[in-house]
Amino acid sequence: MVFYSEANNYLKRRFSISSYPSFVYFANNTLYEYKGERTIEAWSDFLNGGYKNVDPEEIPLKASTMRDISKQVNVVFKQFKYAVTNHPLFVLGVFGFIVLMTVISFNCVTYMNEKLGLDDNKKKVDEGKLETAETAKLIAESGQEKSKKNAEDKKKK
Repeated sequence: MVFYSEANNYLKRRFSISSYPSFVYFANNTLYEYKGERTIEAWSDFLNGGYKNVDPEEIPLKASTMRDISKQVNVVFKQFKYAVTNHPLFVLGVFGFIVLMTVISFNCVTYMNEKLGLDDNKKKVDEGKLETAETAKLIAESGQEKSKKNAEDKKKK
């Protein structure tokens, strides 16, 4: 089989072909991967029975997106395990940074809601006193009013 073409990406994924030339032999519903010398004599010997000296592998199932995702998830977990084992302070720092950014983002959103007066209208929505169209209109109006008020306050100062 020829795997060097872009048209054969499916086969490359299915059989984990990552370098060229790669030689894979199929016999008796089994896969044998050639890893010997790159000579015609060595290849001929492999095909004429030498493959029996190689550990056989199961023929991989058809390539699928889910299988590819599963492989990538396994790679990520292995890398994470390596990082935790060999660089625990770095991993702790990264998670600490993520938590810090989450807290800061939450506080910014809360502050902006209070500043624009969105919490009052949200309470009315939660209580079922406002319809959806009214809600959008009131939120927009309250934001505009707060912005005008803030601009006026800045001018007075």
